Amino acid sequence: MPIDSQFEFHSALHYSSMQLAQILSHCFENYIVPFVIDGETFSSRFAAEDLSLNHSIVVTHQQHPVALALIARRGQHSRVAALSIRPEMRGRGLGRTLMQRIIADAHTRGDRRLSLEVIAGNQAALALYQQVGLAITRTLWGFHAPLATPEPSATLQPIDPLALAQQMTADGQHGLPWLIAPESL
Repeated sequence: MPIDSQFEFHSALHYSSMQLAQILSHCFENYIVPFVIDGETFSSRFAAEDLSLNHSIVVTHQQHPVALALIARRGQHSRVAALSIRPEMRGRGLGRTLMQRIIADAHTRGDRRLSLEVIAGNQAALALYQQVGLAITRTLWGFHAPLATPEPSATLQPIDPLALAQQMTADGQHGLPWLIAPESL
Protein backbone atom coordinates (compact mmCIF):
# COMPACT_ATOMS: atom_id res chain seq x y z
CA MET A 1 0.00 0.00 0.00
CA PRO A 2 1.48 3.39 -0.97
CA ILE A 3 2.43 5.53 2.02
CA ASP A 4 0.21 8.41 0.87
CA SER A 5 -2.88 6.20 1.22
CA GLN A 6 -2.01 5.35 4.84
CA PHE A 7 -1.77 8.97 5.97
CA GLU A 8 -3.73 12.19 5.54
CA PHE A 9 -2.00 15.57 5.32
CA HIS A 10 -3.73 18.65 6.77
CA SER A 11 -2.91 22.32 7.07
CA ALA A 12 -2.00 23.23 10.65
CA LEU A 13 -4.20 26.28 10.18
CA HIS A 14 -7.16 24.13 11.29
CA TYR A 15 -5.63 23.40 14.73
CA SER A 16 -5.36 25.54 17.87
CA SER A 17 -2.04 26.33 19.55
CA MET A 18 -3.02 23.96 22.36
CA GLN A 19 -3.70 21.12 19.90
CA LEU A 20 -0.45 21.75 18.00
CA ALA A 21 1.51 21.83 21.27
CA GLN A 22 0.00 18.49 22.27
CA ILE A 23 0.74 16.94 18.87
CA LEU A 24 4.31 18.25 18.93
CA SER A 25 4.90 16.99 22.47
CA HIS A 26 3.46 13.55 21.68
CA CYS A 27 5.44 13.24 18.46
CA PHE A 28 8.68 14.19 20.23
CA GLU A 29 8.16 11.38 22.74
CA ASN A 30 11.42 9.43 23.26
CA TYR A 31 13.39 12.16 21.45
CA ILE A 32 17.11 12.72 22.10
CA VAL A 33 16.23 15.75 24.22
CA PRO A 34 13.07 15.62 26.37
CA PHE A 35 10.52 18.00 24.85
CA VAL A 36 7.14 19.07 26.18
CA ILE A 37 5.41 22.36 25.38
CA ASP A 38 2.06 23.92 26.29
CA GLY A 39 -0.21 25.98 24.04
CA GLU A 40 0.77 29.40 25.37
CA THR A 41 4.50 28.67 25.12
CA PHE A 42 3.97 27.19 21.65
CA SER A 43 2.31 30.43 20.48
CA SER A 44 4.98 32.76 21.80
CA ARG A 45 7.95 30.59 20.79
CA PHE A 46 6.90 29.94 17.22
CA ALA A 47 5.47 33.43 16.61
CA ALA A 48 9.03 34.74 17.04
CA GLU A 49 10.12 32.36 14.28
CA ASP A 50 7.48 33.56 11.78
CA LEU A 51 5.58 30.29 11.88
CA SER A 52 3.22 29.84 8.93
CA LEU A 53 0.32 27.67 10.05
CA ASN A 54 -0.94 27.82 6.48
CA HIS A 55 2.18 25.97 5.28
CA SER A 56 2.70 23.76 8.32
CA ILE A 57 1.44 20.18 8.08
CA VAL A 58 -0.30 17.84 10.50
CA VAL A 59 -0.25 14.19 9.40
CA THR A 60 -2.96 11.84 10.64
CA HIS A 61 -3.30 8.07 10.54
CA GLN A 62 -6.76 6.66 11.18
CA GLN A 63 -7.80 10.19 12.24
CA HIS A 64 -5.08 10.45 14.92
CA PRO A 65 -2.20 12.96 14.61
CA VAL A 66 1.06 11.08 14.06
CA ALA A 67 3.42 13.74 12.66
CA LEU A 68 3.86 17.48 12.55
CA ALA A 69 5.98 19.71 10.33
CA LEU A 70 6.11 23.34 11.40
CA ILE A 71 7.16 25.68 8.61
CA ALA A 72 8.42 29.21 9.26
CA ARG A 73 8.66 31.66 6.38
CA ARG A 74 10.45 34.91 5.63
CA GLY A 75 10.11 36.13 2.09
CA GLN A 76 11.31 33.36 -0.20
CA HIS A 77 13.05 31.46 2.59
CA SER A 78 11.29 28.61 4.36
CA ARG A 79 12.56 26.87 7.47
CA VAL A 80 11.44 23.58 8.94
CA ALA A 81 11.07 24.88 12.51
CA ALA A 82 10.13 21.43 13.81
CA LEU A 83 9.56 18.01 12.32
CA SER A 84 8.32 15.29 14.62
CA ILE A 85 6.89 11.82 14.12
CA ARG A 86 5.28 9.52 16.68
CA PRO A 87 7.76 6.80 17.72
CA GLU A 88 5.55 3.95 16.51
CA MET A 89 5.28 5.58 13.06
CA ARG A 90 9.02 6.02 12.53
CA GLY A 91 10.77 3.78 10.02
CA ARG A 92 7.73 3.53 7.72
CA GLY A 93 8.85 6.11 5.15
CA LEU A 94 6.65 8.86 6.58
CA GLY A 95 9.60 11.17 7.26
CA ARG A 96 10.81 10.87 3.66
CA THR A 97 7.30 11.41 2.28
CA LEU A 98 6.74 14.41 4.53
CA MET A 99 10.11 15.98 3.65
CA GLN A 100 9.49 15.42 -0.07
CA ARG A 101 6.15 17.18 0.33
CA ILE A 102 7.77 20.08 2.24
CA ILE A 103 10.39 20.48 -0.50
CA ALA A 104 7.76 20.30 -3.28
CA ASP A 105 5.58 22.87 -1.48
CA ALA A 106 8.58 25.21 -1.17
CA HIS A 107 9.26 24.87 -4.92
CA THR A 108 5.58 25.52 -5.70
CA ARG A 109 5.65 28.71 -3.60
CA GLY A 110 8.77 29.87 -5.43
CA ASP A 111 10.97 29.71 -2.35
CA ARG A 112 14.65 30.12 -3.09
CA ARG A 113 15.84 28.53 0.12
CA LEU A 114 14.74 25.83 2.55
CA SER A 115 16.64 25.28 5.76
CA LEU A 116 16.42 23.36 9.00
CA GLU A 117 18.56 22.52 11.97
CA VAL A 118 19.09 19.13 13.54
CA ILE A 119 20.77 18.14 16.79
CA ALA A 120 24.15 16.50 16.23
CA GLY A 121 23.83 12.85 17.12
CA ASN A 122 20.35 12.48 15.63
CA GLN A 123 21.62 10.09 12.99
CA ALA A 124 18.17 9.06 11.74
CA ALA A 125 17.24 12.69 11.00
CA LEU A 126 20.62 13.44 9.43
CA ALA A 127 20.26 10.40 7.16
CA LEU A 128 16.70 11.40 6.20
CA TYR A 129 17.64 14.98 5.32
CA GLN A 130 20.61 13.89 3.25
CA GLN A 131 18.46 11.21 1.54
CA VAL A 132 16.01 13.88 0.33
CA GLY A 133 18.83 16.03 -1.03
CA LEU A 134 19.60 18.49 1.76
CA ALA A 135 23.24 19.25 2.50
CA ILE A 136 24.98 20.23 5.71
CA THR A 137 26.06 23.86 5.40
CA ARG A 138 27.29 24.56 8.91
CA THR A 139 27.44 23.22 12.42
CA LEU A 140 25.87 25.10 15.32
CA TRP A 141 27.58 24.89 18.67
CA GLY A 142 26.19 25.34 22.13
CA PHE A 143 28.28 26.40 25.09
CA HIS A 144 27.68 26.26 28.82
CA ALA A 145 29.47 28.21 31.52
CA PRO A 146 28.82 28.85 35.19
CA LEU A 147 27.17 32.19 35.82
CA ALA A 148 29.66 34.62 37.21
CA THR A 149 28.68 37.23 39.74
CA PRO A 150 28.53 40.53 37.86
CA GLU A 151 30.95 43.22 38.87
CA PRO A 152 29.26 46.00 40.85
CA SER A 153 29.92 48.50 38.04
CA ALA A 154 28.43 46.21 35.37
CA THR A 155 24.72 46.89 35.04
CA LEU A 156 22.41 45.62 32.37
CA GLN A 157 20.88 48.25 30.14
CA PRO A 158 17.51 47.75 28.48
CA ILE A 159 17.48 48.02 24.70
CA ASP A 160 14.67 48.05 22.20
CA PRO A 161 14.78 44.78 20.20
CA LEU A 162 14.01 46.73 17.01
CA ALA A 163 17.02 49.00 17.60
CA LEU A 164 19.22 45.95 18.18
CA ALA A 165 17.92 44.26 15.01
CA GLN A 166 18.55 47.42 13.01
CA GLN A 167 22.09 47.67 14.38
CA MET A 168 22.76 44.00 13.60
CA THR A 169 21.48 44.53 10.06
CA ALA A 170 23.58 47.69 9.61
CA ASP A 171 26.67 45.86 10.85
CA GLY A 172 26.21 43.31 8.10
CA GLN A 173 25.60 40.22 10.22
CA HIS A 174 24.30 38.01 7.42
CA GLY A 175 23.87 34.28 7.47
CA LEU A 176 23.14 34.02 11.18
CA PRO A 177 21.06 31.05 12.34
CA TRP A 178 17.29 31.73 12.02
CA LEU A 179 16.69 32.10 15.76
CA ILE A 180 19.37 34.77 16.28
CA ALA A 181 19.00 36.59 12.97
CA PRO A 182 17.95 40.26 13.15
CA GLU A 183 14.51 39.33 11.79
CA SER A 184 13.85 37.10 14.81
CA LEU A 185 14.35 40.01 17.19
